[in-house]
Amino acid sequence: MDVMYRNKTPISRCVVFTAQYITILLLLLLLLLLLLLLLLLLLLLLLLLLLLLLLLLLLLLLLLYYYYYYYYYYYYYYYYYFYYYYYYFYYYYYYYYYYYYYYYYYYYYYYYYCCCCCCCCCCCYYYYYYYYYYYYYYYYCYYYYFYYYYYFYYLYFYFYYY
Repeated sequence: MDVMYRNKTPISRCVVFTAQYITILLLLLLLLLLLLLLLLLLLLLLLLLLLLLLLLLLLLLLLLYYYYYYYYYYYYYYYYYFYYYYYYFYYYYYYYYYYYYYYYYYYYYYYYYCCCCCCCCCCCYYYYYYYYYYYYYYYYCYYYYFYYYYYFYYLYFYFYYY
């Protein structure tokens, strides 16, 4: 240090010291600015990451919203679909119920008519009518049985000889 200040006046010594002091201060200030810049870059990176997370969350919410409403309307559609079928079967239940009720009264009326009438011929007539009706269906089924029997028999011989 003495070599540096040997031929200097006190004023020049002060100037050199001040210049060194200012240089050190400028270097420290530059280092501080670099640290602030690094901190600012880290803060910007953190902000971008937060923005990305926010966008992903928004996308997830939109997907959930879409799927919720999709399944809600899907469920609503099937609810009304089953509700329609419930009324459809309900209607058929009442239809068959009244159909059965009508036939019950129909037979009851004929039973009552046959029992209350003076002559017994109506009962005999209805008895024979239902008897022949049954007999007709018996022969009809027998005819179909015989028809199919003959048909299969024919096919058997067809494949047997050819």
